[in-house]
Amino acid sequence: MPEPGITFTYLGLKVNEQAAVHFAGEPSPNLFVAGEMMAGNVLGKGYTAGVGMTIGTVFGRIAGAQAAKAALAAPKKAHMAARVAGGEAKRGDRARRRYPIRAATGRESEVARVMKICNACRYCEGFCAVFPAMTRRLAFGPADAHYLANLCHNCGACLHACQYAPPHEFAVNVPQAMAKVRGETYASYAWLKALGGLYKNNGLTVALAMAAGLALFLLLTVMRQGGLWRVACTGRRWHLRDLSAQLCWRSFGLVFGFAVLALTLGVRRFWREITPGKISAARAEAAGTALQLTYLGRGHGGL
Repeated sequence: MPEPGITFTYLGLKVNEQAAVHFAGEPSPNLFVAGEMMAGNVLGKGYTAGVGMTIGTVFGRIAGAQAAKAALAAPKKAHMAARVAGGEAKRGDRARRRYPIRAATGRESEVARVMKICNACRYCEGFCAVFPAMTRRLAFGPADAHYLANLCHNCGACLHACQYAPPHEFAVNVPQAMAKVRGETYASYAWLKALGGLYKNNGLTVALAMAAGLALFLLLTVMRQGGLWRVACTGRRWHLRDLSAQLCWRSFGLVFGFAVLALTLGVRRFWREITPGKISAARAEAAGTALQLTYLGRGHGGL
């Protein structure tokens, strides 16, 4: 469905005779523009008074017709895209797997809404890894929302800089929207899946797990001393040196091993379901920013 932008860039966009916006020299199949945003294609560097309405009317008709044509062709393309996004991927010699397409949740839709506004504004383009990834997209489905939410590290710099943040009627709050979806992804991609629901009450879960773990650890220690009754009868004091190194590394090693396994399988499932496209160029850019800690320097993209 054609959607209007929020801001405009005077003389800033290159288009062809079909009013399609060019990206890297190639016309977009679904982004069209008319009016002063593309006036430079007609007027060059100058501006002739009185022709703004004419340019908007003529190219508006062209852009509208092309947008309608693209919208009518969208169902067929969406079906093909759904098959790709659904996960028809061949993993070695294994059979192809399918991940069903589903409707976006309310929180995912909120991420899509604020990202469309941010994609039109782009004031925060260098603040963190979310915004360069955002500019590579024109639409934001559930998989895109999950990916962008996990790129956000909740620094809040974009919120403080945003002219559309509350109390503005657009109510753009990127950190909040991302945090809510990020919490959903923790539960959705958790391994074991039955444990994913515990993220909804993670504070209580952590407290109970710590109490149970400490109780179990102390119980095992007392058992190694011959039982609680024997310790009480002999009056022997208990010291930290009574803990065997073997008991320590076995107990904590099992917990650490489970955590690493759960994280690995969760990330593996997450990466499969977001079905990334061509990432060769993005991989080099991501490696450079990660090695330089670009987005963890002083905020605002290290500015």
